[in-house]
Amino acid sequence: VCVGGQCVIDSCLEPFTNCDGKSSTGCEVNLQTDQNHCGACGNSCNLSNANSKCVGGQCVIDSCLENFSNCDGNSNSGCEINIQTDVNNCGSCGKGCNLPNANSICVVEDCPINTCTNNFDDFDDNANSGQ
Repeated sequence: VCVGGQCVIDSCLEPFTNCDGKSSTGCEVNLQTDQNHCGACGNSCNLSNANSKCVGGQCVIDSCLENFSNCDGNSNSGCEINIQTDVNNCGSCGKGCNLPNANSICVVEDCPINTCTNNFDDFDDNANSGQ
């Protein structure tokens, strides 16, 4: 549309829009795929501990950063768990460090004994025996 001798954008065809407000660049953004304008102008896909992308106007996880995982299955929370240190998700989602008669920790996907519970000791250096 021409207004006062200048071409201006009257409207954009979906899913494109004019996020920068400049008629000279036209309807420059695809809200369905643009990672910096995903679903709306200025909505950037920056998910926690993840490489993200815009699909269908929604920010989704493309991949998790090393040592992180999306254990809750919710893209909005990103890759929220460090599987190298989380006692409930040690090495993989849902793998808990539950040792008999002990309090364990998660260290690089392994569940060593942190402390033994009352009246127990680790006599055989076998975390799984509970003795």
